[in-house]
Amino acid sequence: MKSASILLRAILGLGTLALLAFASTAQARVTCVVTNPATLSISYGSLYNLVSGSFSVKCTNNTATARTATYQLQATVSANATGTQRRAKGLLGGFLNYSLTTDSACLAPWNATTPNYNPVAAYTTPALVSTNPAGDLHIFFYYVCVPAGQTTLAADTYSDTIAIQFIKNTVSGGTVTWTNGAAFTVLSAKLYGTCSFTTPPGNMTFNYTSMSATAATASTTFATTCTNTLPYTMALDATSGTINGVNYTLALSAASATGTGVAQTYTINGNIAAGQTGTCATATCTGSQARTITITY
Repeated sequence: MKSASILLRAILGLGTLALLAFASTAQARVTCVVTNPATLSISYGSLYNLVSGSFSVKCTNNTATARTATYQLQATVSANATGTQRRAKGLLGGFLNYSLTTDSACLAPWNATTPNYNPVAAYTTPALVSTNPAGDLHIFFYYVCVPAGQTTLAADTYSDTIAIQFIKNTVSGGTVTWTNGAAFTVLSAKLYGTCSFTTPPGNMTFNYTSMSATAATASTTFATTCTNTLPYTMALDATSGTINGVNYTLALSAASATGTGVAQTYTINGNIAAGQTGTCATATCTGSQARTITITY
């Protein structure tokens, strides 16, 4: 019994030594880590936007044996996407379309669903050795393209979250640890409410005869384009005036509305009441006045 006990302890000791040796071997490796970029922020007002960002990858080797790492990276597609179309989601629930590309022309999508990675051609590090603890730090660029004309969106803040991951990665011998980037906000777009005249009002012409038994009327139209769901009001600087001793009145077809992101058309109606004499020293007199219409939002 005594000799069997001594033999068992020896076997356990050898097993422990073997495990320690294996652990020491497993720690000798190349390590490559993605560092996430900063969020790209824009203000969107229906015009085309192009912004660029960059991220870095650092590879190190903790052994004296020179090794190289070769890799490309993919950008994941968030749950906001529809098919291959990337979208940033608003706090109110709407979606702003955008593209993530590897080129400034926005023609080469950087996705996880199409065979286009960043870099487009695989990158190989210089020789990595433990005597150079700084390793290889390489920077890669990408572009966020937001198409123009997304006018039906509400004023809101839109954002999308992705992650950068290694793909098609190899190392020349030994073992390697690939550390993907954590999820981060790739785009934050602020859409501010705005209104503008799509079509300004034209001139209104009254043809009125002194002491006329009938009223004279005239009208003109104008169009506004305001951000979707944005409430606004419209007002004239004056709704009446006098030209050549003849009084007239003006009225808007609507004083308030809510934007739809597309042009909305309104009318200014004018009236000169019947029976006015006016002042005119000749057979025909003309006169004019300027009026101002203001949109408030």
